[in-house]
Amino acid sequence: MSGSHFHVHGPHDHELEHAASHGKADAVSGRIAVTTAVLATVGALFSYQGGATQADSTLFKSNAAISKTEAANQWNYDQAKSSKQNLAELAVEIVPVERRDGGRAPVSRGAGATARRAGRA
Repeated sequence: MSGSHFHVHGPHDHELEHAASHGKADAVSGRIAVTTAVLATVGALFSYQGGATQADSTLFKSNAAISKTEAANQWNYDQAKSSKQNLAELAVEIVPVERRDGGRAPVSRGAGATARRAGRA
């Protein structure tokens, strides 16, 4: 068996070899094969387009969430600024005229505050 080849053929192999050698082709099988290939290609294209659409919708959703957060941050900033302005105006109204030095006067701490700080150190 050193130089010989041993082949085992199934029942369908003989039919395929016979059809190939005599040029006999099954027209229906060829049409089914081509139709299957075309349908598979169209299905792959639709699948790709569906994936791209899903990715786009996720991107739009993320951008909408970012815009919503930026709007909330701006609203909070405006509210804080308004609250600070209102507190400053209220402080001007509440503090007597003679005590309005603009916060430039030194703070005097009594002996009690000095003793408390010394006890913590």
